[in-house]
Amino acid sequence: MHFTVGSSRVRLSLSRLSSNSSLPNRIDNVDLEKATDLVLPDPELGVYNIHSHSASSKDRGIWTVRKINDGEISSSRWKKTLFPYLGLTASLPVIAASWYTIAQLRIISKYREDQAIWDWKMFVGLFLVGIDLLSFFVPVVSVILIAAKSINPRHRPQLQLSGDNVPAVDVLVTSCNEDVEVIKDTLLAVLSIDYPQEKFRVIISDDGASKELKAWVSQLGHPNLHYTSRTTRGGFKAGNLNHAVALTERLPGSPSDFIAALDADMIVEKRWLRSVMAHIILDDRVAVVCPAQHFYNVPINDPLEQSNVISWHGQDLLRDNANWAWNSGSGYVLRRQALQEIGGFPTKGLTEDVQSSVNMMAKGWKTAYLPEELQWGLIPETYHAHLKQFVRWNVGGSQIGLHFDFYLNSSKTDQLTVSQRFLGFTIAFSTMIYPILVATNQICAPIRFVLGTPLAYFHTTGELRMLLRLQCAMFLLKWLQELHLSVFVGYRAAVQESCFATWMSPYFALSTIRSFFLPKWLGGTTPGFTSTGSISNTLHERSAHRRASLRDRLHDGLFECSMWFHAVLIAALAMSVAFRSRIVLQHFPIHDTWNTTNMIEILRQVAWPAPFWLKSIFANLTPLLYLISPPNVPERDKLLGNREKSGARYPLQEFRKVRSTWAVDNTLFHYILILYTAVVFLWTFTI
Repeated sequence: MHFTVGSSRVRLSLSRLSSNSSLPNRIDNVDLEKATDLVLPDPELGVYNIHSHSASSKDRGIWTVRKINDGEISSSRWKKTLFPYLGLTASLPVIAASWYTIAQLRIISKYREDQAIWDWKMFVGLFLVGIDLLSFFVPVVSVILIAAKSINPRHRPQLQLSGDNVPAVDVLVTSCNEDVEVIKDTLLAVLSIDYPQEKFRVIISDDGASKELKAWVSQLGHPNLHYTSRTTRGGFKAGNLNHAVALTERLPGSPSDFIAALDADMIVEKRWLRSVMAHIILDDRVAVVCPAQHFYNVPINDPLEQSNVISWHGQDLLRDNANWAWNSGSGYVLRRQALQEIGGFPTKGLTEDVQSSVNMMAKGWKTAYLPEELQWGLIPETYHAHLKQFVRWNVGGSQIGLHFDFYLNSSKTDQLTVSQRFLGFTIAFSTMIYPILVATNQICAPIRFVLGTPLAYFHTTGELRMLLRLQCAMFLLKWLQELHLSVFVGYRAAVQESCFATWMSPYFALSTIRSFFLPKWLGGTTPGFTSTGSISNTLHERSAHRRASLRDRLHDGLFECSMWFHAVLIAALAMSVAFRSRIVLQHFPIHDTWNTTNMIEILRQVAWPAPFWLKSIFANLTPLLYLISPPNVPERDKLLGNREKSGARYPLQEFRKVRSTWAVDNTLFHYILILYTAVVFLWTFTI
């Protein structure tokens, strides 16, 4: 059977199918109408043969792809069943929040003409109601838009390229002053992958110009490994990548059609390249395929949320379903043609990986994300390095939004669909504005209590009952969404997301304001790039034997890393709440303090569920608890297994998962807030 779609002829061999088989529209999430020349000798066994149209003669022939299993989501009955409803549970708390805000504004407007009520405190209240709504609404819009696409989800199966007839690939490893021993392990692992030796070559592009690394590469003498270092270093990591790409075009032999890239600390599994390549060759319009990143030095309970599980096993899956998958920077494979069409990796931003994939989508290319365990890296070992990394990602995300004029300029968005443009706008807007809203809300909270501005406005028992139920419903429905998300990312990661956004907001907000709003004479800065692995670790925070004294850690954390803000904010919140509570209680009769009327006043003044000031205190305790009692992480050598004959070594199984145990941290505090909110909700039926 032959049929032609566009310029691609798709040939299906049905000789081994049973006589009652029917031709499917999709086989294992491979869209036959969009696949390159595809032969299916035995679809029941999950074997796909793809005819190569490579410009390189050495890559011509038939490539064979085998299905290994159904993939992470499809292999789990619970995950497969619940995944389509992520959009629904994400929408419910937003509906409750919107309903609450409308009700609150109507109550305020109802008494507008009453001068005794409509005073300056009311204006403060209106401002804070608006901040509360935006803080809740802004980050969720993009989640709802993405999750809505999951109603009819696309779950990518685990595939693998088979045999020795495979496409050639140039693998780029970029480094910049990372530990040479770390880089060696990365290179030895990639040189040991299960891929024909004549079909790949590895270029280590070293912006650190390490003489030790260069000598080691020369001594190793592996024919597939090439060392290079730029003399002129511009364009951050993107410039380094472009330099390496240019080198592949000058090396003996023709440049490959496919380019892979790894961070200096990423140890890849042997099946890495076969797994990623299997997906990119199935569709000649897929520009880049990027697998998830996993880490092997994550502390127990991951107190700073550095493993980013919420992204790798949650948000990235949803973005892939929404045709908005990002190149997240390591382990990816892309087409040289697509990279050439966008003029190489963009050098003006801090997140060249994400921006390059968006640039490709704007040119009409497609992108894909794989939630597979194919690479293992290192999270930052210090609080300072952690801040640098996440602030860089945040600023880089804002830069992408500005580059595309927030996706409102059609001349820049080119071939992006309306859905992609709207999604890009909401993500870019949220990245830039949300931290400012959260930081503002936290700063305003103590001022609110000192001024005596109520947390809610109502004048009848019916209004009180309605507002309380809506507020409680909003928080409990948010918890329901977290429970739903926990099926995919784990409970701790799901509930820690809002905590992380709260205590990181001052860093994000300040960097955004200084990078994009303030002139240099007022403290404005030009965003810069520092590779995370190159940041020195003088305090050895996570080493049980080499850890610096508490005094040194306090000095570094409070003043060098600006943790003083968290301490001051907690103190300001605690004192202002105590101040307001004392004033409220002074008006109560001593013999009858806890009657219904008094409890309602306490709710209105300091205890409106779920108290934002209490959530803020719990969240801002996170970095301070880390500073006082940092986790212990074994030395890197103890996290890795023995070296194989090739010299490669891989993380031990026990360190490949984010380990957790009971602890006094935000997860426990979150339970307290949930319990309090549930009690208040039930109490509303008694008033």
